Amino acid sequence: MNPLAKIISFILLISASCFSIVFAEVSPENYEKAAQVLRAEKDYILQRAQKNWPKIYNYQHPRYKNKISLEEFKYFNGRLDYNFREKSRAHISGAKYPSAEEIKKQGSPKDLMGFPIRPNYRWIIISLFTFEGHKIERIYMSRDGQRAKVQWQLKGREQLDPRWARGFYDYPVKRIYFDFWEMTEEGWRIAVAALAHNVSGRKTIHHLVPHNKEEWDKTEFISMTPEEVKSNNPALKKGGTS
Repeated sequence: MNPLAKIISFILLISASCFSIVFAEVSPENYEKAAQVLRAEKDYILQRAQKNWPKIYNYQHPRYKNKISLEEFKYFNGRLDYNFREKSRAHISGAKYPSAEEIKKQGSPKDLMGFPIRPNYRWIIISLFTFEGHKIERIYMSRDGQRAKVQWQLKGREQLDPRWARGFYDYPVKRIYFDFWEMTEEGWRIAVAALAHNVSGRKTIHHLVPHNKEEWDKTEFISMTPEEVKSNNPALKKGGTS
């Protein structure tokens, strides 16, 4: 990609992300917190790729875990809105979600033949997607060090639905992905998650967003690269490990 295209791409990305970025000196404390988030993000991506459900679930916000069980989280392949039951009741049409008790008893969804469907972490809206790799690009840390966003590139392959394609056809894809982190009593955890509200005519948001996204959009973030975080982490300068 030529330099002009990179600049245009960055501007479009910032516009689509809808959050405020400030250009300010980063404190040593925020560099150290960014290093903590970076470590957590790398492990979170790994656990999702390996489908390690207890560890994926453990990274969720305590408020999320108090409301949604591990069994429900797995049943919906990790792509579950914090208020999914309240939202489902707001729609008259459509199938009713099974209760938490039914999900725990059933264990997993069943296919048309009645056989259990193995949980498969769902990265994006399109279900026929295979994860192949990633590249972490930027960390955005709030001024108070309590919130963070990690921007990374999701790499994989998408498959056309065989019901319509009449065969197996897949192709490589790269998508800009965001994970949203909050400092909690358990340490850095994924912000209480919700499905993005996708507006017709705009670029589809595949990643989960905070359920209080409007509040996040008002937060000012300081941008830094993984290389900047590593070279400025006070813990490393003191001889620690990160």
